[in-house]
Amino acid sequence: MSNRLASAQVSERVPAPSFELDRAEYAYHIHRANQMRAEAMAEMFLTAGRWIAKLVRNWQQSVADGRAMRELASLDDRMLADIGVTRSDIPGLVRRAHDAMPAPMQVEPLNHRRAA
Repeated sequence: MSNRLASAQVSERVPAPSFELDRAEYAYHIHRANQMRAEAMAEMFLTAGRWIAKLVRNWQQSVADGRAMRELASLDDRMLADIGVTRSDIPGLVRRAHDAMPAPMQVEPLNHRRAA
C-alpha cells in the first residue's frame, strides 16, 4: 500500500473538526465584533476631531498673529519708540508672544463601559 493511499484512508476515518457555534456563542461573537467596530470608529472620529481642532487653533493663531503684526506696524515710529520697539522687532515680538502662550489643555474622554 502506498503512502498516499494510507494517508487518504486515515483522513477519511478522522472526522473534520466542527466549528459550529450555538446561538449564545454566535450572538456573543456578533456583539463583540460590533462593539470592536464601534470602538474603532469612535477612535477614528476622535482622532479626526482632534486633528480638525488643531487645524482650527493654528488658523486662529495665525489670524491673531497677523492682526497683532498689522496693529503694531500701523503705529508710527515715535509710538513704537515709546514702548521700546523698532519696526524690525515686530515679527520677533509677535513670534515670542505666540511661543510664550500656554498650550491648550488636552482632555481625554472618559472610557465608559456599560455593564452587559
